[in-house]
Amino acid sequence: RRVAEFGSHPAWSPDSTTLAFQSDATAELSANAAPALPPSTLWLVPARGDTPVPLTKAGTPAGGHGAPAWSPDGSRIFFTASDRRLSSVWSVRGDGTDVVGVVSEPFIAFDPAPSPDGRWLYFSAVTEGERYGVWRVPLKRSTSAPDGPPAAVLNMPGFSTRHFAIASDGLRMVCTALATASNLWALPLDPGSLEPPSPARPLTRGSGRNNRPSFSPDGRRIAFDRWQVGSSRDIWGVAADGSGQRQ
Repeated sequence: RRVAEFGSHPAWSPDSTTLAFQSDATAELSANAAPALPPSTLWLVPARGDTPVPLTKAGTPAGGHGAPAWSPDGSRIFFTASDRRLSSVWSVRGDGTDVVGVVSEPFIAFDPAPSPDGRWLYFSAVTEGERYGVWRVPLKRSTSAPDGPPAAVLNMPGFSTRHFAIASDGLRMVCTALATASNLWALPLDPGSLEPPSPARPLTRGSGRNNRPSFSPDGRRIAFDRWQVGSSRDIWGVAADGSGQRQ
């Protein structure tokens, strides 16, 4: 049955009586997609269905509020505050008071998930050089504020790890591994009609992102960017027919 007529990303309270959700209905799943963008805020609704009530206020903190996750004791709710450039993690009491910052720069942080014992908050993040991974930060039991620096937990080369959950025994994690595949293609054109006399064909193949091509002045070679999650961005060259790739 329908419990709310708007919003997305519902999260069960530990006692199963209440759902927290974001007002933004976004469903984008790309590697850098924020859970929610302004003017999204968080709301609470009884699991049986009733009139939703607001939990957070727009602009406090700045950014769109999304991806709610309850603390194990149900006293606080972790969430993200995001815009098109940055994303940070915060927590708020169940009555909407005491908004506390948990993770901010230099991380672009998504998908908060507290450990079952409440000692750690796991989150996915993008760090300098567009490196993706899962991190965790220790929490103070009383306020859920950070109790030390974040530490890396998982990095899957070639993938960005997002949208994860921790098993109730605290020993396993399930997550989404997002891979990006972008390649250069060539499409011949007839000089007179500008119609293609034959189908397009790939010049590069494989995972990662091959983009921003630039022809050499004589038209024989193409320079382009090559980047893969978890690695640096490099410049490569390839002949106009797709042969002879080299860094």
